[in-house]
Formats: sequence, C-alpha cells, structure tokens
Amino acid sequence: MCKEANKSYKLSSDNKSRKRNKHRRSGGFVGYKSPSPSKHGGAIVSSTPGTTRDRRECIGRIGGTMFQLVDTAGVDGERIGHLYGKLKNQMEREMIKQTLEAAKTSDLILLMFDAKVGVTADLSETARWLRKNSTNINSRVVILANKLEGDKWTHDDGTAATSVMEHLLEASRVGFGEPIPISAEHGEGLADIAIIVEEMIREKRERLGLVMTNDDYNVKKKRGDEAEKPLQLAILGRQNVGKSTLVNSLLKQDRVITGETPGLTRDSITVTWTWNNRPVRLCDTAGIRRATKRDRANDDIEDLAVADAMRSMKVADVAVMVLDARARMLQRQELAIADQVVKEGRALVVAANKMDLLGLDHTYSKEDYAQQVRQQ
Repeated sequence: MCKEANKSYKLSSDNKSRKRNKHRRSGGFVGYKSPSPSKHGGAIVSSTPGTTRDRRECIGRIGGTMFQLVDTAGVDGERIGHLYGKLKNQMEREMIKQTLEAAKTSDLILLMFDAKVGVTADLSETARWLRKNSTNINSRVVILANKLEGDKWTHDDGTAATSVMEHLLEASRVGFGEPIPISAEHGEGLADIAIIVEEMIREKRERLGLVMTNDDYNVKKKRGDEAEKPLQLAILGRQNVGKSTLVNSLLKQDRVITGETPGLTRDSITVTWTWNNRPVRLCDTAGIRRATKRDRANDDIEDLAVADAMRSMKVADVAVMVLDARARMLQRQELAIADQVVKEGRALVVAANKMDLLGLDHTYSKEDYAQQVRQQ
C-alpha cells in the first residue's frame, strides 16, 4: 500500500485567491462574471487579448426572451489569415475555426466593437469575412457598439462625445445597419437586443410553422427534466493529459480546441451528448496544477480557469479524472483532485490516457497499471 494513501490532499485556496484579486488591477480588470448566482458560472472575463478560445454555449435570457447563446474567440484580420493558411499558428487557426462554425450555425450574429476606438481594419475585415462565409440565408448580423456607459457620449460637447458619434456613423457604413450602443459590463442596451431576438424568434416560428411561446418552452422543459434529467459529466485532470482530445473522441467531432501546448482550455465548455439514448451534459475543463506553478503573467487567468473547473466538478454527477499513463503512477496533484471529488460526494472515474505510449508487454500490463493506481 502506498504510504500516502491515507493522507488528505488540498488544492490551493482558490477562494482566498479570488477574494484577494477580485478588485486588483494588473494591466486591466479581471473578473469572473456569473449571469445568475443560481446558474452555472459565466465566461472568464479579462482585459488580456485572446482570453476566450473555445466557443461556449448556454441558454441566455433577457426578461422573458430566451435563446441559445454562444460566446466565441475574438476575430481580427490576423486570425482570419491563420484560417486561410497565410500564417502557421495552429492554435489561432483552431480558435477561428470554432468561431466560424458558431457563425455558420447561428440565426443572429452580434458583431461587437469598442465604440471609443471606432471602426478598425480588423472590424472591416471581419465584416467582409462574415458576408463571404454566411451560409444561412435567414441569418442576420447586428453591430454592437460596446463600452458606452451612461449617456454622456450622446452630448455633443466637442470632445470625446463627438468622436463616439463619428465612430457610430462610420460603423453604420460597414453594411449591417446602424450599430446598437451597449455597455456589456453594466448591462445597458440589452433591451434593444431583446427586441431583435424576439422579432427573429417570431419570424423563425412562422417560417417553421411553430406557435410555441416561452411559457410553453418552460413547461416543456420542466416536464422533460422530470422525465429524464441529463447526466452531468465533468472531465478533470492536470494540463496536457488529453482531456479535450477525449471529449472530441466521445463526440466524434472537433468540438473543442486541442494541441500539444499546455493550458489551451480556459473556460469550462459544456456540450450536449447522447450515450445509449441517455442525455449527457459533457463538460471539458481547464487543466489543474498547483497554485505555485500557475502562470501569473496574464492577469491570473489560470486561477480563474481552475476555479471554473472546480465549479464544474461540484455541479457534476460524475467526475472523470484523466491521467497521463506514461507517469505510471498518480501525481500528488491528481491525488488532491480525487480527494476533492470524493469530499464533494461525486462519483469518481479514473481514465488512464496515452496507454498506447506506455510500451506494454508481458512484463507490464494494463492490469499492473490499474493495480498501482488502486493502491495509491
């Protein structure tokens, strides 16, 4: 028996870390936005460019208007170049492919820009890219002018307000109509978005011959939940053990970004999956490593990603901890993760990935590996 088998392990004190860093600025504000305390957490928010990588789906709601919402990685001219093979960064290519897939399958595309900066070459290039790659004849693109808090920007005082009004006028010439002024951080301007969403929902229902309302949807959803609630399955583990590759293999599609670079996944990405006619909510999470080894150069994004991963574990029914079998034994961090899963009362499944690289023979078999893990 491993001498550490009866020890209790702890992950870092992420709660203390978040409280300490909540109002700290290190090059810009970093926050963890949650649209509703009773719901799952929202996307990781940071001033660091490129924070969002995968596309993250959820059910959105503005007042009584409900819709499926997809958050995507930022688009600019350089990333579009990666998509068309002009540049060779594989991660950037995968990010833009995820964004393109979301755009192709969406009825409404909200194209955001910083209204205080104005229309840039990147925005113009993205607009051309959307027009070229639009495959849904019924889809619509709406431009959102972000970071317009309050109403000071509406007063023409010959200073910044004049610049903002000029930026809005310039954005209206991009080809998608007049932009809608909003403040994403303060929730201003959402009513205008809700009107457009409601209008498009009504048009789509008429086009498909449906008459269902939001109230009908809520009733149907409640009945469906009572009949068969989806199994919540969280994929956990250290960095670069193959969690995202496992998710793509189960889904039989490239749903999440994968690669050899550690720490590619940041947000916890939940995807609907069906196994043996059983609905499953499959959640890919960021790699978890000790707090002392985490990257502190990018506004503590890794701390937020780990916190998101642990939150996903806490709401899961089953947690699958993925190991790198080449280590031939559990790492201390993996023991800490397993200990936390058990303390939360979740079912724990241990999956040993990369067994094909282990060099198994008659002297060392899968059963030998499994026995070593059980002993730990």
